[in-house]
Amino acid sequence: MPIALYYIDSFGSDTKLLVRGIAQTLTLGKASKYRQAAVASHSRRQLACSNIWEEAIGNVARKKLGNGELTIEGCTLYLLTPRIDPPSFIQGPILAYASIAKFLPTILYHPRATDVVYVPWTPHERDDFKRCHPNAICFE
Repeated sequence: MPIALYYIDSFGSDTKLLVRGIAQTLTLGKASKYRQAAVASHSRRQLACSNIWEEAIGNVARKKLGNGELTIEGCTLYLLTPRIDPPSFIQGPILAYASIAKFLPTILYHPRATDVVYVPWTPHERDDFKRCHPNAICFE
């Protein structure tokens, strides 16, 4: 079954963009069979040291997610990195926020992804995503 792709038609390190990406991912995750989602990060350290993640979800929640798992509004979020593929993540949407280009294809073709929510970092990444995935759904 093909996964649904969502993207925000913007880019950068704006906390508001991350919050909108998290909200979209939670909406999809809470509606899914297992009430799960994953957050893709190129490393555990990126998330653990990120001021923007702290601004978006708070320091305690950021630390929990950096340790691998966080529950928000009944939806469990798992940390997904190139080296960490949590076995507890059965199925659900994956948030790809500022994902490095080499990791994005892994996210897009992850066998347990039902949806991918993409929040690009640069205008080039956004434009490439839109060109390569013309049927992706833009969200606000």
